[in-house]
Amino acid sequence: MRTQIPPKYPAYTYLKGNVYYFSCAIPADLKNYYSKPRVIQSLRTTSRRHAVNSSRLLSVRLEDYWHDLRLRNTEPPCAHLLTREHLQGSSTVKKNTNCP
Repeated sequence: MRTQIPPKYPAYTYLKGNVYYFSCAIPADLKNYYSKPRVIQSLRTTSRRHAVNSSRLLSVRLEDYWHDLRLRNTEPPCAHLLTREHLQGSSTVKKNTNCP
């Protein structure tokens, strides 16, 4: 007698009823930007194929957004060499002389 293996859901998804949902933990360094510890969103589909595509797209978009957030919080290399015009948009720039 064979035992059935439960179906594997697409990455970052789960089923609630017959509808697929996207669920992804927010990285620790970005938790202060969010009011919840996870991003959970309905993919509004009952199709596994559509859920795979939607979860991949949403995952890539989140990773890109998170990458941009991280870059905004970093000091530009050799910031002391930038002109005043280029420093105006960045209030977090500190004088850094660790530049070749």
